[in-house]
Amino acid sequence: MISKQLPQKILTISALMGMSLPTHADQQALKELEGYVIDNAQAIVDAGEDRSALQRELQQLREEKQQLKVTVDQLVTRLEKLTQALEESTALTKAYANTKASQAEQAAKAYAKAHANTKVIAYATGNGPNDYREAGQITSRVLRFTKAKTHTKIRISYTDNLTTVLLTVGKYRKSCRWEIRVDGRSCPNQALVYDYYAHHHDYIHQSSTVVGYCSGVAAGSHTIGIWVGNTPGYSDSDCHTGYNDSTWVLEVQEVN
Repeated sequence: MISKQLPQKILTISALMGMSLPTHADQQALKELEGYVIDNAQAIVDAGEDRSALQRELQQLREEKQQLKVTVDQLVTRLEKLTQALEESTALTKAYANTKASQAEQAAKAYAKAHANTKVIAYATGNGPNDYREAGQITSRVLRFTKAKTHTKIRISYTDNLTTVLLTVGKYRKSCRWEIRVDGRSCPNQALVYDYYAHHHDYIHQSSTVVGYCSGVAAGSHTIGIWVGNTPGYSDSDCHTGYNDSTWVLEVQEVN
């Protein structure tokens, strides 16, 4: 209805504005325009609505774009903070590791320095048994050890109750010899031998300590043992090793 009244309104407006009234041809053109508007009114309305919808959608996209930009900016900021935190953590971890490594190295050096002069001693000890014999190995006094180097010496000490008894009638001097041996043999460069003499009716039991250095012993596992017998030039000596289960000790130490 509004579209059909359009030509009349146009004539009225033209008159009021002092315009000349349209001619017949103009009226015909207006009728055609009126017909076009009537025929396409819905399309025009739809186009207007579509344009409004597009404008709203465009505005929404602009808002979403702005929000997306804010979100991206926030993510970038967070990423930068995380990256910085990771770099700081990595630096702290590296510094901590370096500190621990340095401390471990210093501790190792301090330990090595503190123990540079530490002497490793192998030993065997016991109380008895008492062994009375004229000759042979004292099988209860044995020490096994491992020598680290060939060119070094070994320092051997032996503590025991050693006695030479003179009870034979008509005899006034006796002597027993104790020897420290390595693997059943005398030390290569110097025999470690110790003599105890007894005079008429001597019967003294006392603990004694003997020490010696043995060179020429190869690196590896070895056994230290004690042998007893008559001192050369004496015979029928009564040799006592140990007394009343007193303590005996065998020690060996590798030295330069």
